[in-house]
Amino acid sequence: MHELSIAQSIVELAINEMKKANATLISEMELEIGQLAGVEYQAFQFALDSFSQQPELRTTKYIIHKPEGKAICANCKTVYETSSIITQCPECDEFGGEIIQGRELRLRSIIVD
Repeated sequence: MHELSIAQSIVELAINEMKKANATLISEMELEIGQLAGVEYQAFQFALDSFSQQPELRTTKYIIHKPEGKAICANCKTVYETSSIITQCPECDEFGGEIIQGRELRLRSIIVD
């Protein structure tokens, strides 16, 4: 379950940043996890919840953005939505479009107190 290690890395990063700011609480974390990032959202949320017993995270509000997958066709340059990393262009039927959105996995911001 790699969602646990991803959540742990995000929590560690946020706590380190909190300490740099001489704060004691993380009141909000804003995350971006694309639909093509290979993260199972329910397992990830469960993993985040498992860290909520830490004093710094007891009142943390999580905002999770889930960008949809988008690709651009290498042949005709059409930009289209996709729910898979293996794509077929809806205009010219070519395979192998380049994913341009949906693989994001980042901590966008934190608010500390």
